[in-house]
Amino acid sequence: MASNHFNFLLNGNHRRNSTCNPSENKRSNFRPSGAPNVCLPDYEIPKDLRAVYMADGKPLVQITPQGLAYMKLIQKLKNHANLKVDEKSILKIMKVLLYIEEIQQEIEMKQYDRKNIPLEMFHQRNNIYYRIYISDLAEERPSVRPGDFVTICNEKKNNFKFCVLYVRSDHIVIRDNKGFFQVYKKEEKYTVKFHYFNYTDRCCHYALSLTESFGLTSILFPVKRSIISKQNNIEFCFNENILNNPEQKQAILNICEKSCAPAPYILWGPPGTGKTSTLVEAICQICMYKEDKILVCTPSNTAADVITKRILEYIPTLDKDIYRMYSFSKEGSPIDDTIMECSNSVDGTILMLPKKTVLEKRIVICTLCAATRLIFLGLKEKHFSYIFIDEAGQATEPETLQPINLAGSMKEGRFGTFHSQLILAGDPKQLGPGIRSKLAAPILGKSMMERLMESEPYKKNEHNQYNPRYISKLVHNYRSHPAIIEVSNKLFYDNELKAHADAEIKITGRLKNLVSPNFPLLFCGIDGKEIRDNKTPSLYNKPEIKAVIDYVKIVMEQSFQNKKMTEADIGIVTPFTAQRMMINQALSSCGFNKINVGTVELFQGEERNVIIVSTVRSQSFFHDNKHHLGFLSHPKRFNVAITRAKYLLIVIGNPNVLQMDEYWYHFIDYCMTNGAYVGIPFFKKRESLTQKLRDLNINKTEENVQSILNDDLAIINLDDGIIEDSKPIANSQRQNNYPSTSYSQSNLKPQSILADYIVPKINETQKKSKNAKKKTKKDNKIN
Repeated sequence: MASNHFNFLLNGNHRRNSTCNPSENKRSNFRPSGAPNVCLPDYEIPKDLRAVYMADGKPLVQITPQGLAYMKLIQKLKNHANLKVDEKSILKIMKVLLYIEEIQQEIEMKQYDRKNIPLEMFHQRNNIYYRIYISDLAEERPSVRPGDFVTICNEKKNNFKFCVLYVRSDHIVIRDNKGFFQVYKKEEKYTVKFHYFNYTDRCCHYALSLTESFGLTSILFPVKRSIISKQNNIEFCFNENILNNPEQKQAILNICEKSCAPAPYILWGPPGTGKTSTLVEAICQICMYKEDKILVCTPSNTAADVITKRILEYIPTLDKDIYRMYSFSKEGSPIDDTIMECSNSVDGTILMLPKKTVLEKRIVICTLCAATRLIFLGLKEKHFSYIFIDEAGQATEPETLQPINLAGSMKEGRFGTFHSQLILAGDPKQLGPGIRSKLAAPILGKSMMERLMESEPYKKNEHNQYNPRYISKLVHNYRSHPAIIEVSNKLFYDNELKAHADAEIKITGRLKNLVSPNFPLLFCGIDGKEIRDNKTPSLYNKPEIKAVIDYVKIVMEQSFQNKKMTEADIGIVTPFTAQRMMINQALSSCGFNKINVGTVELFQGEERNVIIVSTVRSQSFFHDNKHHLGFLSHPKRFNVAITRAKYLLIVIGNPNVLQMDEYWYHFIDYCMTNGAYVGIPFFKKRESLTQKLRDLNINKTEENVQSILNDDLAIINLDDGIIEDSKPIANSQRQNNYPSTSYSQSNLKPQSILADYIVPKINETQKKSKNAKKKTKKDNKIN
């Protein structure tokens, strides 16, 4: 089967890769002829910006004019929480923020550096591997990722460089590199240093450069225009349930008709409203009635796999028309059998397909970052008629731009024109992009979808309605008991969600010895003590852990319609990794080994019949004249936590501390009002929920917004590494027209060298500019 799949992928044309970099341990040993050669510029962080950021407001002895400009910009970012980007500034400010985020990632990566630790050698499939045990890898702040680099130094001060293959909860795995086994000694202690791998950041920088060179910034700021509405209707659906949902039908019709092109179309899908079903139906409808090519991108492989499987459920014959394109980071990881035949994975090896094969596919599905590889294939700007981005609320704007550039061109007569219908699907009221830098988060942490929804074409009109030609909001919730979505509905969704839970879900509020009849929520008030582990910055709370175990035991004794509850029905959510690890240990000691315990981030997009939330915090802190609960005081994190449950939601925490946050106060008050509160006395310090909601319009966008001055961004250059033309160039030209990006010459910045197809050229003007910059840097060093 694997051999047939291999031949199908390659169309009988393959050869051994002699140019693959041996230092890139996760790279494939085989490639088809004509596969894309991704060769990105290094995009090194400007030294002036790094110096200013690392100084953190402290005066520098000597500073360049560029440094002063960066200092001014950083001060503005610090002093104004509500900065607004415009069409002139967006690309440049995103570029600066990408650099700032990368610096912060580098800083945090150093926390994993270790001295005097052993390495554990093991053999697998005729290869030599090493385990490096790091106690706090599971902290996710950030965690080491496959593709990051490790430098290992032995007692003789010899340095060896490795690429991280796998990351586990307490160790990483690397493969032997350049004969390290010859000097390896089991009893020897080593110094280990981690290096942030910025490939994703470089893809984002490249996307910004292309957006500028294609003149596509106008589609990022669409202007409302009058559109003639077509009176069409859907008579057939692959998913028959959609025929009874007017919002889903309307969205599918408008997507298929490209109702707002070239402006992006937004599909807003609150929890449990069938967003993915709507996207899949739209894709299937296009495939049935049109010959158009479709690109589907998501921030994660998991989300891309879900869409792939759902499409194949409705149209199994599409397996030869779908290309599920994995990147090399997926190599060695398990892939669902139902997807394998339409993917580029063969026996665990990832292959990149040639242009000819990709052109034949009706649907290409990949992550946002992997879309950069498609750009290097040299596809025509009109190749994809539709570009779907699912979970768009979780992606930064630069990430979202990567597939968008596939519909742009620099050719005469096509510059500035977007040749596709872009569909952004997600929920901006749930967790957005994960940004480490507090300085970058207010702008870089806001997705394109969220920003667009604050602009005129996507706002409600004077009749409190959205323009369906630009945006559809799904409002029928099929996941949860009505009581479970009540608080989120009022706080985040303008009270527009309508519960359509199954009869089975609606009757499950009747749980013996647990909650009030027909009200499947419970808040358990506990006066616990939060403890900070000396080894990690995370927190845990032992009384809450005991309460979690007690409720798990009670729930496991319940049965719904003669069906016994299983461990797979239960999910436990906690915001702190230390609490997660201790809950897992406690569950294991009680014989519960299949209950999923995770942070809020890990549960986004998930659902369980029963959700138990452990909040951990037992004290608040005072900052900016307000009481805070740390990152527990995060509206989007709160919304995700309380909307994962179908049948039953149990929250454990200290109500007198949690009420310091307005969202948690509303939830506790809601449980109190409905007789669903047990535990320690709750001393209210706020008005009732109803009164508070009258006084507070949580969904209202703040008006005090300040624009970023373009003068502050004059030092930013967007044309570093732009494609001059889209024609293939010969190897002899490439060597002279593009700087070397080989592993040995780029200081821990490996390239994905796959084949000889298209490489961007740097023009002569740009060369002179770079040489001038180098001279300036020598003359203006920062002490």
